[in-house]
Amino acid sequence: MDRRLEGTLHRWLPWVAGVAIGVAGINNWIVETAVSKAVEAERQARESEAPAVPAKPPDPALVEAGAGAVLEQVARLVRRLDSDAQTQRILAEAFAQNDTIQRLWVVDERGYIAYYAKEQPAARTVEVLAAKEVHALLEILPAGLLRPEQRLAILTAAAIQRSEDRGDRPERYVRPSTSPWPPGGMEGLHTRLLPIKGGLIAVATAAPPPHRETSSPAIVQIWRDTDNLTERHGKILVVACLLFWLSIPLWVVLDALRHRERAIVWGLFTLIGNIVALLIYLLSRSRNGEEPAR
Repeated sequence: MDRRLEGTLHRWLPWVAGVAIGVAGINNWIVETAVSKAVEAERQARESEAPAVPAKPPDPALVEAGAGAVLEQVARLVRRLDSDAQTQRILAEAFAQNDTIQRLWVVDERGYIAYYAKEQPAARTVEVLAAKEVHALLEILPAGLLRPEQRLAILTAAAIQRSEDRGDRPERYVRPSTSPWPPGGMEGLHTRLLPIKGGLIAVATAAPPPHRETSSPAIVQIWRDTDNLTERHGKILVVACLLFWLSIPLWVVLDALRHRERAIVWGLFTLIGNIVALLIYLLSRSRNGEEPAR
């Protein structure tokens, strides 16, 4: 390295590190201040708005009764389990506006989902949709303990609830789940089964979600502006921290060369340890080595 460039870097790198850490501190203060102001602005905006009236929680008995009514209605609509397109369309239209229904399947005796309402299942057989743990449990049961219709009912109930847990998306888009049951946040989910000729009807119902407080446009704008500011200053913070972190080991390498120390070793050590490593270097630096003439 050129002597003049080496001397310039050795002289100015500490200043670069100091300025970088100062810029990082200022940007961090700006971000924290902006977030605090946004929180306070949101609080004031919510206080100025009319208080929301909390929704009355639905009666579980009414939800359960609704599931029974749905099963009876489906039993009247479905005559044959032959995957008829017209029957499929009638079911889909009949329950499209029913907010309490999460899943509605009509399963034949082979486990094939002949009809469905709301959302199309990720697979058309309950054998595929049910969790592996349910299959393992059924396999360890003594042979002949369950009748075929009982086994079908268990697989269907497990599959329809696990399908609700996964959001009924293709497996490659879903985090693997080992539980066949609905998640803890899905309180009030009920699965009802109704045997019919050649199969069964399964319906998973849930109470409508409680009222959730929504943000006004003013509050949304407050946080949008805050997010934009934090994003800009976050980038500056990253650059400043990177300059600070790299300037110290570079200065140590140059200084170690001047003092005839092991520059590469000290440079790598300072790159990992940064300030702590710098202090160790300064304390252990040999004073026998003479600096070369400038």
